[in-house]
Amino acid sequence: MGRDMLDWLEDLRELESGPDPLGEYLTVLTYIMRVGETPETDLAAVFERLGPRAKEAIVTTAETIEARGEARGEARGRAAALLELMTAKFGPLPAAAGRRVRSADPEQVRTWTVRVLTATTLDELLT
Repeated sequence: MGRDMLDWLEDLRELESGPDPLGEYLTVLTYIMRVGETPETDLAAVFERLGPRAKEAIVTTAETIEARGEARGEARGRAAALLELMTAKFGPLPAAAGRRVRSADPEQVRTWTVRVLTATTLDELLT
């Protein structure tokens, strides 16, 4: 797609004339990076031709997507660690408990991780 985007240069350049060029670039890049398979280096090569705002957009978008990915990975790791602790303490877990932990927000997982030290039952832990 990176090379195909060269055909879009003129369309992308038109974003500069809108009220929020950086915001428009960020929107386009976020979409492309989430749904496409174009390597970041190919996108960078295309967007470098568009000027400083486009270059800023590609850096900002890449950093945002990377940070979100790291946060999701950290949350999955915390949930996995909590499930291991729960299994060690309470034995095999019902599937519903595993689903609940994996779908919980990070703050709830932190709360349960501390509570696993003192809870005497699975129900007490997850309330």
